[in-house]
Amino acid sequence: MKEFWEAEHARIGRGPVPVDSDPYLYRLEDSFIVRQIERFRPRSLLDVGCGNGRRTARFAELVGGPVLGIDYSPTAIRYAKELEDRQLRFRLGDFETARKLRRTFDCVLTCRALINLPDTIRQARAIEALMRPLRRGGLLLIMEASLQGQERLNGLRGRLGLPPIGSVWHNALLDENAVARALDGSAEVLERTRFGLHYVLTRVLLPLVKRHGGGLEDATFRCSAELQEVLRAGEGIDEFGRHLAMAARKNS
Repeated sequence: MKEFWEAEHARIGRGPVPVDSDPYLYRLEDSFIVRQIERFRPRSLLDVGCGNGRRTARFAELVGGPVLGIDYSPTAIRYAKELEDRQLRFRLGDFETARKLRRTFDCVLTCRALINLPDTIRQARAIEALMRPLRRGGLLLIMEASLQGQERLNGLRGRLGLPPIGSVWHNALLDENAVARALDGSAEVLERTRFGLHYVLTRVLLPLVKRHGGGLEDATFRCSAELQEVLRAGEGIDEFGRHLAMAARKNS
């Protein structure tokens, strides 16, 4: 796993967007994170799984004090350290490094790092590690791929005769039930979204339109009707998102 990410960070270099087939998801994540930071106004931030630090640096502009980024890839941290200044610092490490920090932060953030752990048990331990350096009343931000979201999205695709979307070998999708158990009693979830509209449009409607062929306008109208017909009463579009973007406040 580490060799894979070393190669990816060497390929990405100083690029603004980490590896992904859909860069617009990073735009949605960034919008969610910025909204939470602007609402909460933290004076310190810890970013675990910071990669090359380009996103961390953008978030640091909204934070009123010190920002620390941690990543276990030496290549990523080498690029990140090019951005260091009086406010922004980076260091090599992982979730256990975050657990052992001797200071607290107003906000702790992780983006697509938990899914690189091999199983639910290690992911739950990592969430607990993220909570350790978070001050009481602090903000936890998690951006990950959701197991339940993928299952629901594939279920919707199946109703329309589309094949399921698989997972990549280096990701273990986050079990939302395990996240709830890890946070139970220690944090209050303030907001949760799965970017469902984006996923339904791009992973369901767009493939239907391409399969239909013909004129774009006619195909869009026809496929929208097909999609509407298979949606069940009470189903919300957001539940079909394959993501989990969550903001939670630490209780104690």
